Amino acid sequence: MPFTIVRENIVSLRTDAVVNPAIPSLTEEDGVNAEIYAAAGRRLAAACGRIGHCEVGRSVLTPGYSLPAKYIIHTVGPVWDGGNGAGTLEAAYRSALELAWKKGCGSVAIPLLSVGGYGCPAEVSLEIALRVIRTFLKNHDLMVMLSLPKWSGPVLRRERLCAVRSYVDKHFRVIAPAAFAAPGANSAPPAAAGAALPPLAQSAAVGRRPTRCGIWMNPLAGCSCG
Repeated sequence: MPFTIVRENIVSLRTDAVVNPAIPSLTEEDGVNAEIYAAAGRRLAAACGRIGHCEVGRSVLTPGYSLPAKYIIHTVGPVWDGGNGAGTLEAAYRSALELAWKKGCGSVAIPLLSVGGYGCPAEVSLEIALRVIRTFLKNHDLMVMLSLPKWSGPVLRRERLCAVRSYVDKHFRVIAPAAFAAPGANSAPPAAAGAALPPLAQSAAVGRRPTRCGIWMNPLAGCSCG
C-alpha cells in the first residue's frame, strides 16, 4: 500500500496511531515529544510511568487519550554517532510499524526519529524511514503517513528533484542533435507538445504525483528515488 508524506503537526492527524519519538525513560522531552504530551493530556505521563522504560530501537504502546489517534506508539531512536546508529534507527522505525500492525491499526503517523537533539541529519533519517516503510508495506496492508517538520524544507526540495529526475530518465528519449537543425513541417508548437505529455507528466506539473517508489506526494513533499 502506498504511503503519504505530509508537513502537518502530527498531533492533528486522524490516524489509528501516532508515533512519539521517545527517550528510554518515557518521560516528557521537547520537540514533537512535548507536543504529543501536551495534546494527549495528563493521563499520558501516568501511563508512561507505569511502563517505566523502553529499550533503544524498540517501541511500547499507550492509549491516545485526548489525541485524535486511538494509540500512541512510543519509539526510542538512537543518539546519532555517524553511520553506526543506522541499524538501530532502522530497527526503531520497523518496531513502530510492527506494533501498529500487531494492534490492528489501519493507519499510523510517524515523525522523523533521532533528529534534533539526537543528532541525526533530517535527510539521513528520512532516507532510512523511506527504505524501512517501503519494505514493510510490501507485505502489510497499512496506511503510513510520514510527518515531516517545517524546518525540513531543504530536504523536501532535494527529494522533489530526485523524483523529477527519475521520471525524466524513465519516460523521455534523447533526440539526435540533427533534429534541431531547422524547424520543419512536422514540428509541434510548444502548447501542443505539452498537451501530448502522458497523464503522469501532466500531474507532475500541478504538484501531486506518484513517484517510482509508489509514494503519492503532496505539493510540499517528495521521495528518495535515488
